[in-house]
Amino acid sequence: MIAFEKTFLFNNFTALFIVCIVIMIKPKIKYIAMSLYFAAVCVAFSINGESVFHFLIHIVRSIWFVGSVFFVLENQFERKRLVLYEDEVKILEQLCDGKIYQKEVEGFSENTVYRKLKAARERNGNITREQLISLFKKERMGRKSSEKIFRQI
Repeated sequence: MIAFEKTFLFNNFTALFIVCIVIMIKPKIKYIAMSLYFAAVCVAFSINGESVFHFLIHIVRSIWFVGSVFFVLENQFERKRLVLYEDEVKILEQLCDGKIYQKEVEGFSENTVYRKLKAARERNGNITREQLISLFKKERMGRKSSEKIFRQI
């Protein structure tokens, strides 16, 4: 409530930004944090004697801000390319070339393969192992076709 000042109270979103950071760190307390923020805003607006119109402006803008942040956090946009490190590319190439089990991957232990694939899946939108491999196959085929076109030119 200290972040709110009497002038232009409805434009102050500092506390809401902090609430979004807390929710990013600990998603389980999402509803508690949002209800505490709403209570703090109600108290701040009533203490400063702001009009209901300004309160409604702040609530609408808060909903828009939180919606935008959660849209980005939930990763609801399609990636054009996978974000992979070199080790992950080597592992995925071997898995695409016919190796079925993680213990068959050469140059890496089974635990390392598991950890690297898990990190790649999380980084690319919490997809399954099969989805990651199929997306990598599609991307690899696209790269090969574009390399052929580039060589012809």
